[in-house]
Formats: sequence, C-alpha cells, structure tokens
Amino acid sequence: MNKGYIQEKLPDLQIRTMEQNMNGQNNAVFLVNEELVFRFPKYGQGLQQLRQETVLLLQIQQRVPLPLPVPEPLYVFLDEAPGRAFVGYRLLSGRPLWRKDFAAVKEKGRLAQQLAEFLQALHRLPAAEFSYLRDAAQDMAHLYERTQQKLFSFMRPDAREAVAQLFSSGTASYTTAVIHGDFGASNILYDKQSISGIIDFGGAALGDPAYDFAGLLACYGEDFLQECLQHYQEGDQLLPRIRFYRETFALQEALHGMENGDEEAFQSGIQGYV
Repeated sequence: MNKGYIQEKLPDLQIRTMEQNMNGQNNAVFLVNEELVFRFPKYGQGLQQLRQETVLLLQIQQRVPLPLPVPEPLYVFLDEAPGRAFVGYRLLSGRPLWRKDFAAVKEKGRLAQQLAEFLQALHRLPAAEFSYLRDAAQDMAHLYERTQQKLFSFMRPDAREAVAQLFSSGTASYTTAVIHGDFGASNILYDKQSISGIIDFGGAALGDPAYDFAGLLACYGEDFLQECLQHYQEGDQLLPRIRFYRETFALQEALHGMENGDEEAFQSGIQGYV
C-alpha cells in the first residue's frame, strides 16, 4: 500500500527494492532501493510533528551546517491523511548506536566529543528564529497532570507517591534552546568507530538543553554522560535537570501508548510502576 502511495506521487521513481524498518514509534519507515528513506506518520500527532520537523530541517539547511549530518527532505507530501502522507530523504550512512554496539566501541571519548559538539551547536541556534516549535516547558508542566489522570489508577501506591515526589522537586531555571527532543540510540547513527549522523527531529522543541542529555544518560549510562558533559560548556550545571528528565521517560512512553492505542508502548512504560 505504501509503495503505491510513493509511486503515485513519484511516478518517475523506479522502485526496485522496498524494505520496512519496524523501529519507528510514530512513523512507518521504509528503505527504497537501499538509498532512500520514506517516513509515513501513523497518527495525527505524528503527522503534525513531521510537518514541523520538515520545516525545521529545511531551515537548518539554510544555515551553517551542524557538526554531524542530519536528514535533508527531498520529497515532501504532507497534505494527505496519516498513512498516506510522507517525506523522503537520502539515506544517511551508519546504523543506530544500540547499547550492545556501544559496549564494543573502543574510543568512547571520541563519540562523547562528537555528540556534545553537535548538541552545543544545535542548542546555540537562535531560538527566536524557531518560534513555531512546541514549548517543551509547557509539555512538562502538563505531564504530571496527565500522569495523575491516566496512569495513577494502574500504579502501586508507593509508585504514585514516588512520582508525586519527583515532580514536586521540579527543575531549576534555564535558557531556552532548540532541542532535538528524542536524543537516544535509535536516532544516533554510527559507522566505523564514529558518529555518522543524527535523525528523527520529530520531537524537536524549544526547551531545556538538559533534556537531550537525559536521552544519552538513559541509553549509555552515567560514565558516558560525564564524558559528554566535559565537552559541553558549563555541562556540569545540567546534571540535576538531566536526572529529573530521565525519570520521566517511562511515564511519557506509557502515556504515548495509552493515547495512541499502542499496547506495547504502554506496557513497556508502565511496567516499573505496577
């Protein structure tokens, strides 16, 4: 079906091979001819995110390049409904840096420097020029309310208390920046002992730089996080906020699953609280 939609919009594209990538939570992802990537949003929210992401990536292309490659939209058809709308890109080299692959890396310090320098450049983009991005602070303010309303009934009493204490601690003030919003293993590409690209800016927002580092902490652990922060200006000041955001990830996954009918995501997120 997706092949038909691509062929309908791109009749001159000869599709020799087409393979589905099952890793996308918000998008169905297909590799065509081993060189093009097509993303089809699964939900209405995903379609909205993909539209915003496409504007962001096109805007970034017009500026000084970021230190690592990012997707460049080539084919944009986002006026259709979810399942039919799509964006196509040239395939970036590398594969996701999963934990098992990360464990085998010999020079982790080089990766830490690459990732920190990328985030430094991203976070230094002038936020005022990206005012169309969602407000991550507002999202975080609503997260506890949604957790109470939709997840507390599934949680153990002590788990509910722990969540309440987590959000009561809050976060310190920060300078708002353009953030990636989903800076984890599935979106960090790795090739030949080096980071080769960063993908999936669908979660991009105006928010706290610490949020992106929380993704690194969740995927690669405390030691690697500390290495990254050594290459980021005043990185040590982010630590309390990084740890706060890290604790919210499972709740966000459970809410995503509940609100989008994704039972696997819901069970994965809620399992530590039941």
